[in-house]
Amino acid sequence: MVTADDLAKERRKLFAARCATGDWDVVVMTHSAFTRLPVNPEVERAWLAQELDRYRDAARQLRRAEEGSRTVK
Repeated sequence: MVTADDLAKERRKLFAARCATGDWDVVVMTHSAFTRLPVNPEVERAWLAQELDRYRDAARQLRRAEEGSRTVK
């Protein structure tokens, strides 16, 4: 469970490092606390590009599936 001390400005990086290197089953925190953790812009850009590709692939598959089910009367 995250405490306010863990997310103090001077301790956020240490907390993030502990989360990344620890053997945790789960880390519980509020959304606002999560957004205060720093993320490298390149890592965020790569993740967003990957998510965008996944959504585009899903949209393509959906269009293909819908094209095969249309009937003309």
